[in-house]
This record gives sequence, C-alpha cells and structure tokens, in this order.
Amino acid sequence: MVGFGGAGPVHANRIAAEADVPTVLIPMSPGIASAMGLLVTDLKHDYATTL
Repeated sequence: MVGFGGAGPVHANRIAAEADVPTVLIPMSPGIASAMGLLVTDLKHDYATTL
C-alpha cells in the first residue's frame, strides 16, 4: 500500500492494519503524487443538467 496525497499518510497505517497489508510505503513528499496525477491525466469535461 502507498499512502499519498494530503491526508493519505495519516490514515494509511490504520487502513493497512484493518486490511492485513504488511507494508505501507509513504513517499518523502506525498502531496506531490496527487499533484503529479493531475498533471499527467487526460483532460475530460462532464456536463450535467437537472431535469
């Protein structure tokens, strides 16, 4: 399991314990992983209206 994002590392150990995951990796700058994902993903627009 990898704990990344703004609050991911705060909760990663507890979630791993409940899911019986033996190892949790937390990067040095976990918030950058989320920012990097936003930069490399394809741009998509979803439009919705109420009826």
